[in-house]
This record gives sequence, C-alpha cells and structure tokens, in this order.
Amino acid sequence: MIEWIIPVAFILVFLSFLSHLSSSKKVLNKLENHFNGAISRRSLFPIFKGQYQGLDFYVRLDPAGKNTPPYLTVFLSKECSATLKIYQETELSVLGKKIGLVREIKINDEIFDGKYLIFSNNPQHVTLYLGNADIKNAVTEIFNDGFTSITANKKGITIRKPDYDPNSDLSPESMTKALQKISMVVRGL
Repeated sequence: MIEWIIPVAFILVFLSFLSHLSSSKKVLNKLENHFNGAISRRSLFPIFKGQYQGLDFYVRLDPAGKNTPPYLTVFLSKECSATLKIYQETELSVLGKKIGLVREIKINDEIFDGKYLIFSNNPQHVTLYLGNADIKNAVTEIFNDGFTSITANKKGITIRKPDYDPNSDLSPESMTKALQKISMVVRGL
C-alpha cells in the first residue's frame, strides 16, 4: 500500500508545477502584446523578457514553495555605481537594531527612516541620493504597491512582490507603472 504513495505524490507535484507553468505563460502573454519582448522558453520558471525605454527588463513568476508564497520579480537592466537594498521595517528588524545586529543607513528623514531598512556599499552616496524627494516618493509607491524589497547592483534593479495577483499585477498598465517607478529609483544610482 505504501509503495504507491510516493509515485502518486510525485505525480501530483509534477501536475501542480505544469499547471503553474501553463497559467503563468497565459498571464505573461498579455505582456507580449504590449512590450517589445517574448516569453523565454528555456527557463524552468516563466520569464518574460522585454524592453522599456531602451532598457532590457524581465518579469519572472516564482511558484509558491513549501514555506514561501509565490513571487513576482521585476528586473530592469541598468548599471548602478552603488549597491542598494531597501526593505520595509518589521518588528524583527527593530529588535535586531536594538540589540546591535542590524546596522542600516539613515538618511535623516525620520518618517522614511522609520519605514525602511536601507543598506549600501556606499552610504554617503545613497544618503544624498535618497535625499531626492522624487526618488523617495517612487520608493514609497513601490512598497505601497505591495512589493517587499528593492535591490540594486551593477547589473540593475530588482523589485519583488509576494502573493501577487496575476490579473491586476501583470496587466500591461500595472507593469508599465512598476517599470516607471523602478526607472525613477535607479536614476543617478
């Protein structure tokens, strides 16, 4: 009796993966018609590769894991001179700061510093950079849209959103707005 449980479980996981792959490709097809790009056929997870204002970008849909939600990842390719990581402040990060485990950059904006954790390899540059009101507004809008992290490095800038809604978050209009905000954040970095 136990011999058939493992093969059945494997088949169910495989069918679930194929279902996710199929539904994700259908959602990403909407982007093909709007942006100059295509769905990559060589990736394990569905990825749409396109161009926005002359810059390459991709949209990847990561399936849910055992202990993780599904993620929407948007990457815009633009070389940055400094690394930058921004996360929303959590109770755990507040505790980490109190006991000295988390050392973040402060930009001397009490409201912004209270909302976000900022890390960089060039604190002086990032402090001046995030002093720009337009960039701070774009960062705030990205987090207000449900994204939980912003990461910039030499290759470009990435934002990630857990538990995304395939219909609203992946509409061409929503994706255009997200790319506009990302391109604003990466300006001058």
